[in-house]
Amino acid sequence: MVAIGKSGYCYLMDYCHFIKVYEFRSAFFPFTANNNLYYTLSQDYKMKRSTNKNIIETFENTHLKYVIDHFLKDNRVQKKNSKTNRLLLLELLDQVDPKKEILK
Repeated sequence: MVAIGKSGYCYLMDYCHFIKVYEFRSAFFPFTANNNLYYTLSQDYKMKRSTNKNIIETFENTHLKYVIDHFLKDNRVQKKNSKTNRLLLLELLDQVDPKKEILK
């Protein structure tokens, strides 16, 4: 958990070989859970809001482009597995071999 000034904190929620997902909580609105997920590529530090559009752009020039596009036709990025409470996107990405070259 990392404090962000006096306005709130963030913590690593989950990760896979390709991305890390962080959840942000506000000190002023602690019960607000509206789109508070961000992600980074596992070898990068720049955070992006976890939205379908941003995920599509992130994987646009990779071997995962078609897998991600197909997945997001029927799912939202922030949708969770009801049994494991894990993001479906991370469950999908865990099934992909990380040894394959990511960029074309």
